[in-house]
Amino acid sequence: MRSSLATGLRAALAVSLIAGCSTSQQSTSTLPGSAGGTQSVFSQQAMSRDSLKGPLTPMKMLKLQAEGKLAGPVPRAASEKALKYLEAHRNPKFDVRREAGPSKLWVSNTDFSYLLGQNGSGSQTVQAVNTADDGCYAPITVKTDSNGNIFTACEANTSGYGSQEQEYNSSGSASASYAWTPPSSACPPSATGCFAEQYDGGPDGLGHVYAEMSLNQYYTCSGYSCYYYVGTPGFYWFDENSPSSTPTLIPVPGSGSLVVYYVYYMATDSSGNIWFDYTGCEGSSSCGAGLAEITNPTTAPAFVPIFPPTTYGFPGGVTIHGSTLSVTDQVTRSTYQYHLPVTPYSTPFQTLGPTATGISGNGDPVTGNYNGSGSQLIQGDGYGWLDITKTHTNGQKAKVNLDDLPGLEGAAFVPR
Repeated sequence: MRSSLATGLRAALAVSLIAGCSTSQQSTSTLPGSAGGTQSVFSQQAMSRDSLKGPLTPMKMLKLQAEGKLAGPVPRAASEKALKYLEAHRNPKFDVRREAGPSKLWVSNTDFSYLLGQNGSGSQTVQAVNTADDGCYAPITVKTDSNGNIFTACEANTSGYGSQEQEYNSSGSASASYAWTPPSSACPPSATGCFAEQYDGGPDGLGHVYAEMSLNQYYTCSGYSCYYYVGTPGFYWFDENSPSSTPTLIPVPGSGSLVVYYVYYMATDSSGNIWFDYTGCEGSSSCGAGLAEITNPTTAPAFVPIFPPTTYGFPGGVTIHGSTLSVTDQVTRSTYQYHLPVTPYSTPFQTLGPTATGISGNGDPVTGNYNGSGSQLIQGDGYGWLDITKTHTNGQKAKVNLDDLPGLEGAAFVPR
């Protein structure tokens, strides 16, 4: 069973934050560990030089996340499960039956770099898209627009230092890539290596496409030890009609005593404002996951903290349906629904979950969306199934499809 929220928050912090409480260059400071000392926060010497030899491939990235040495889009236990499966099954074989009709929903097979189109119940795969063929490795979130186009956030791209938001049309053919690389100043000449990741992005419906710089780090190595520097995360935005143009970066360092280390999952409201969850610290010891907003992101961006970094156990999907903003906590396996606009004084008007668990007692709802009427919430579960919630009754069901392997981190209904 899962630990309490307080214990889970500290454990999640140990997974989320690499070291220190400053975005400037650090020495050897660390953050408090989890309750009972069962999971300590990573020091700047957490990775050896040997573990970083060669480029940071998606497989190596997952291994570092599973070992608790690199922040990732899901808690460490889910990464461990995905890594174990991936090491034993290098070539996925999907049961694709195109005669079953058009895709009614899409899911991300993150660790094998596939998007799978499925029927309305999620029981049958009708399309399989290898995103690696388009330079998109480890697709995480899946979003669909009113035209049935699919957008997915690629955790990494072929550059090895940067990522992209990849767009496909309703038939599963690649139509646009919104690629980004961190500013050159984020990786100084003295660095041994650099890495950046993207967990979310997508269109805002107002002519812009977003791609997160969720994680931005570089490291220097001396002898057998490596030291880390956590850079400022943020959001890139593109003109939707000019995917190859240079994007605009909105840095998100935090505000006042609040330092934001990583941005996780996002949604935009009808005015184009960004709502997102993050991990960070407020002061020297109040650390974990919270919620924030970027107002007027493409004209006069301003960071607005909403909930402090002691609110959630581990950031999960953020989605907006009508006037409702929903935030998923991967630790409690619950989704909290708020009325927009959300303020620091808001409380959930409904809590959905906890989602179902497998035979091992584990589960990890990551990201998803609502159907058109809002009667169902569908989410990819990191342990390898779809979590389906009936919102009016809070009925929970885990839908198993043999094509939904561990590392399933995104799901989305296709608009009808």
